[in-house]
Amino acid sequence: FGNSGHIDVRARNLYVTDDAAIISTNFGAGLGGNISIQADSIRLSGRGGLNRFHGIFALGGFVARRAGNISITTGNLEVLDGAVISARTSGVGPAGNIE
Repeated sequence: FGNSGHIDVRARNLYVTDDAAIISTNFGAGLGGNISIQADSIRLSGRGGLNRFHGIFALGGFVARRAGNISITTGNLEVLDGAVISARTSGVGPAGNIE
């Protein structure tokens, strides 16, 4: 019922590929966690089935107060092969921001 934790990633090159994802999720009544990524280059690539998460997600469930925010600082961002960057809820709480 608490808040989700935050994720902070700092790297020279970040590869999120082959069914991988960075996810902060809250299915309770709390706040979604924020995701902050700083990298010179980021590549997101999805290669799995249609119902899989590929990419970066800040999610809130049906009773979450809000989804988390996603902040990306990079000189090069590639989003390929069905990968996604998403900050959303499944309920009445507001979606997060993507910057």
